Amino acid sequence: MEAVIESRKIVMRIPSDGGGRIVVELTKEEAAELGDLLTEVAQ
Repeated sequence: MEAVIESRKIVMRIPSDGGGRIVVELTKEEAAELGDLLTEVAQ
């Protein structure tokens, strides 16, 4: 899994079954919200 800043977006690349990758572009606000939600469910 990786996340990099490209231009004004954060690009996440998440490995998926079968060898491919899911690519998601997020704003900083969306990334922060996603982080909060993942932290909440991972506890």
